Amino acid sequence: MGPEPYAPDPACYTQCSRAGVDDGKGTLAWLGLIALVGFGACCLDALLQALGSRRDRLRRAEGRPVRGRSRRVIARLVPFVVAAVLLGSVWAVTLAGSGGGGSAGSPPATTLRLDSSSTRTTTTTSAGGERTPPQVRVAVLNASPVAGVAATEATALLDAGYVVIGPSDVAVRAGRAVQCAPGFEREAVTLVMRLGGGAVVEAFPRTVPASAAGADCLVTVGT
Repeated sequence: MGPEPYAPDPACYTQCSRAGVDDGKGTLAWLGLIALVGFGACCLDALLQALGSRRDRLRRAEGRPVRGRSRRVIARLVPFVVAAVLLGSVWAVTLAGSGGGGSAGSPPATTLRLDSSSTRTTTTTSAGGERTPPQVRVAVLNASPVAGVAATEATALLDAGYVVIGPSDVAVRAGRAVQCAPGFEREAVTLVMRLGGGAVVEAFPRTVPASAAGADCLVTVGT
């Protein structure tokens, strides 16, 4: 019998969703840090410019030369260089603390793996997959003049896990036959193997006995 499809535990999706939320919070934290460092650099630049302007006015008042434009440009770059070094240092410390990636203190990534070989029972099957016995309703029909033959087969199918309807009596016929509705071809082969004794697969009849109404497969035990 083919393997049943695996239905992932909803808790797995919950964990993966939480991991995605944590990653989003880490990104927002980094953006906030960058904005804070940038604001600090701008404030430091404005402070240095104010101090420089005041110093230039004092130099002019005292008749001393004022520094050139190139020195002013270099001075304006100092706050941004300091901010970049600070941000890089914080980033390096964070990476080292988290083992080479991710935010410090964040939980390990959750990997969701689907195992198609799981034996977990589900109510649906994959395309081309075979249903389990509890998913197949089998009507056992006695087409033999010998009493109790169909009952024996019905008991065996019940023990195998099938949903058994009957047994009930029908017109006498020869041999054993398994007739399954369209889409239950694999189940028909499995039932033939269980019955043995020369059982064969036949087409599902257009009209089924009233005692077999709702059955997916008919198992007829004849002479």
